[in-house]
Amino acid sequence: MSGRRAWRLAWLLLSLAWLGAVAYVCAAAWPSLPLDLSPNDAATRAAFQRAIVAHAVRCGVLGLAPPLVLLAAGWIGSRLLGHRS
Repeated sequence: MSGRRAWRLAWLLLSLAWLGAVAYVCAAAWPSLPLDLSPNDAATRAAFQRAIVAHAVRCGVLGLAPPLVLLAAGWIGSRLLGHRS
């Protein structure tokens, strides 16, 4: 297995582990509606929907940004090191 292929496999495995950990934490922290609030109130429904969307966006960015940044850094690093040789 070549060095580049080994790094790509390591990145893939670490990215999957990261995504699994983020999914576990985000699922546990999913927004919920307290029992003392009326689920039929339009303002409550709108606030709850905004909380769900904000949570999904936050978890999506948290899950995808680090692996993509690491991939980009590795790609740039390999390009720089490749041109030095």
